[in-house]
Amino acid sequence: MLPKEITSTELIMRIDHRTRMYILGILVLVFFVVPPLISTAIGQTTPDFQVTETAAISGTPGYSITTSTQAPVRNVTIYSGYVLDSSADWMLENAHYQTNLDHWGVKSVQREEKGVRLNLAGYHKFQDNYFDSEAFFRGRPSFPVMNYSDVQFSVSINVLSGDVAVTLRVRFKDSSSFEWSEMTQTSRQMEAGDDQRLVLSPSRSVINTLTTGSFAESAIGITIFSEVPAEVIIGEVSVIANSREDLYPVSFDIQAQDGASLFSNQYTNKVGGLIRERWTGATTMSSYYYLPALRLTDTGNESDASLLLVRETNQTFYLREGTYSGFAGWVKMDSSSGLDALTSGINITITVTSNQALSVQIKILVTRLSMILTPNFAYTRIEIDAANSTEFYYVDYPFTESEFLYLPPLATFNLKVKQLQYDYRNIDDAHLTYSQQNQFVSVVSKANDSNIDASVVFPVFAAMGFIFDLGFVIAIVALIGIIGIVLLAIYENRGWRDPYIQPSLLPLSVILISVFTPWISYSFLTGANPETTIYGNIFVPILTTLWDSMGGSANIAPNVYLLPNIILLAVLYWLPIGYLLLQIVYKRKVIIIRELQKIDTLILIDILLGPLVMGIFALDLCLNGFCSINIGLIATLALLPAWIIAKVLEDRRMRKQ
Repeated sequence: MLPKEITSTELIMRIDHRTRMYILGILVLVFFVVPPLISTAIGQTTPDFQVTETAAISGTPGYSITTSTQAPVRNVTIYSGYVLDSSADWMLENAHYQTNLDHWGVKSVQREEKGVRLNLAGYHKFQDNYFDSEAFFRGRPSFPVMNYSDVQFSVSINVLSGDVAVTLRVRFKDSSSFEWSEMTQTSRQMEAGDDQRLVLSPSRSVINTLTTGSFAESAIGITIFSEVPAEVIIGEVSVIANSREDLYPVSFDIQAQDGASLFSNQYTNKVGGLIRERWTGATTMSSYYYLPALRLTDTGNESDASLLLVRETNQTFYLREGTYSGFAGWVKMDSSSGLDALTSGINITITVTSNQALSVQIKILVTRLSMILTPNFAYTRIEIDAANSTEFYYVDYPFTESEFLYLPPLATFNLKVKQLQYDYRNIDDAHLTYSQQNQFVSVVSKANDSNIDASVVFPVFAAMGFIFDLGFVIAIVALIGIIGIVLLAIYENRGWRDPYIQPSLLPLSVILISVFTPWISYSFLTGANPETTIYGNIFVPILTTLWDSMGGSANIAPNVYLLPNIILLAVLYWLPIGYLLLQIVYKRKVIIIRELQKIDTLILIDILLGPLVMGIFALDLCLNGFCSINIGLIATLALLPAWIIAKVLEDRRMRKQ
C-alpha cells in the first residue's frame, strides 16, 4: 500500500512547526547565555572620562578675627548630639565590617528628631551560622584637654521592646604620637520599658596617659547587643567637662579662598580616613589621610603643640587665656611618620583674653570637584585618592548633600569610579552578596586652586527611568520571542477556548506571574560615608535583579548563577515548567489535569512540588528577616494550590457531562 501523499499545505505546516522549535531552542539559549556574557564584558569596559579644569577659585588665603563680650565659664559642654551626627564623625559599624546591616542582625536604622531607632533581629542566621544581634556606633569628637579636672561621657538609652546589653566605651588619642589610650567602659543590662542614661567618667590619670598636648581626640563607642528581637532608641550623647581655670569660647570656620565655609558642604566632614579607621584593641591604629585642621601651640608651653580637628562650620572650643600660634590648612596625617602639613596652609596667631569670645575665619586653598555620571546609576562608588593612594573621599554617587566636593590643593589625584554589579553566588544569601565592577581610574593634573569638572559616560543607555545595556536588550528580545511562540501554540490549539483546557490555564498563568515578577525584595547600606540605601528586587527564574535608589535610575542587571544553585533552579523550576511548555509547543496541546496523571511519577512530582520547594527556599530567607516577600514568590507558593483548583474545576466539568 502506497503511503498517503502529503499535501503541500501539510508539508509547510510540518516544516513551519519544526522551524518554530529550532527558533525556540535558539531563543532559550540566547536568553540564558548571551546577555550575562555581554553585560559582563560591558561592565569591564572603561567608560569615557572627560576632565576639564575651569577658572581658578577667586580669593586669597588668610584669616580674620572678630571679638565679642563673654563671661568666663568653667563647666563646658564639649559635645551634645546624636549618634550619626556628622559633626562628630559618627558611624555605624558591625562585626566583620560588613556593609549590609543584615549581616549582624540590624534590621533597620532610622534617624528621628531626638535619636536613632534601632530594630535588632536577635538570635539570627547568617549564612550557615547563628549569631546574636550587635550594633556598634562610634564617634570622634576632639576637644582641648587643658586643665579639665574631669570629663563625663553619657548616652541616653530607651528600650521599647526586648532585652539588650548596652556598653559605653571611651578612649583617647595623642595627637602627636597617634597612639590610643586603653579603653574605659561601663555596661548595663536593660529590658523593655527602661529609659536610662549610661555615664562614664574616666579618671584624670587615664586622660593624661597619652594626651601630652593641649587637645585630645576622643573615641566614643556605643554597643547595643541583643539575643532576642528588640527595638531601641539611642538618644542624646553628651561630653561635659569641668575646668579649674576660666575658659572662653573660640569658634573656627575654615573656608575656601573665596570665603565659602568648607563645612557648609556636608561632604567635607566626611573627608579623610576617619571613616576608614576601625575600633580595635590596639593602641596604635593605621591611619593615613588628609583633612582640614589646626595645629596649635600654647606659646606659654612650647611642648604643648597638638592637633585640633575642626569638623563643622564655626565649631566652638573653650580655651584658657593666652596666645596660641600654629598652622591652619590641609593636614596630612600619617601614623607611621607623624604629622606633615601641606604648604598650602597659613600661619595663624590668636590671643584669648578675659571676658572675650573669638570668632576666627580662616581661608585656605582648595580644589572644587564637580562630577556628572551618565547615566545616573542606582549606586556608583566614587573614591578619590592622592597619587600615593592616600584616600580622602569614599562616597556614593549621585551626591545627595552637595553638587561638588572640596579637595586638598594637590597637583594630581586619582578619581576612581565603580558601578554596582550584582553577583548572585548563592540563592540562600543572594540578598547578602554583591560586588563592585572593576574600578575605572583617571589621574587628573590640575592647578592648586582649580574648579574641576569631571564627566564619566558609561557604555549603556537609559530610558523611562531604567538603565539598559546591550545584554539586557538582547534578553528582552529573546524573551518576547519565547512568549510569542508559546502563546501562538496555545492559540492554534484553541487553548483558551477549549472548555477541557481552560482549567489548566490557571496554573499556567500563575507560572507566568512567577517568572516575570520579583520573588524577594530587600535593601542594604553601601558602607560609604554618608551611606546610601540600595533596594533590590530579585527575579529569581530569569536571573535578573532590579536595583533602585532614591537618587539614581533603576539598574536592570542579569545575574551570574554559580554551581550548584543553577542546577537546583533548573531541576526544581525550569524542568517542570519546560515540560509543560514542551507539551504546548512541540506536542501542540495544552496539558490538562487528567493527562498529568499519565506521565512519569518523578516528572509529576517535579511539576507539582519543584517550584514549591524553590519558593520555600526563598521564603525561609524572608522569615529570617533578610528580605521581604514579593508577588513572584507568592505566585510560586500558590502554584500547587492552583493545580489543585484546576483539578477540582476539571472534575466538576467531567461530572456534568
